[in-house]
Amino acid sequence: MRPILRLFFVCEDAVVNFLPQQADLQFGWWEIRKPLFHVWMPDGFSQGLLVPELCLYYQLTGGHGDYHLFFEFEQLDLAMPKKTRKLKGWGPIHVHCPDRLAVIEDVVTLSDIPFPKPEMYRFSVKESGETLVGGETYLNVFSGDHQ
Repeated sequence: MRPILRLFFVCEDAVVNFLPQQADLQFGWWEIRKPLFHVWMPDGFSQGLLVPELCLYYQLTGGHGDYHLFFEFEQLDLAMPKKTRKLKGWGPIHVHCPDRLAVIEDVVTLSDIPFPKPEMYRFSVKESGETLVGGETYLNVFSGDHQ
């Protein structure tokens, strides 16, 4: 049985914090900074933006066993879906689910993400070549030439 993504989104940063006196991640909590659903390119950019780093936060449950996750980044062509193109991929990321009730949380830090032009972009998570349930999130990028 494949796991299901309950939460999956792009953010500027996500880290696990824990109380130093306990020094135990079991009692930690996630600190998520700036979840992103739409963004503006910097002023003066209308194409060719390269973002040095973004994070993908995910929360996975419902699986049992070992999985190898692959993350893909695509530029969507909403008018002609067959022209959608893959820009980048990352993985495999090994995940172990001890049982179907376990909740696995983690972050994948992506580097050098290209945004060729203002457009809708999709991040997806695949396992054995298939997109996981809940395994798509979108980022709408607008031109920085707004005046």
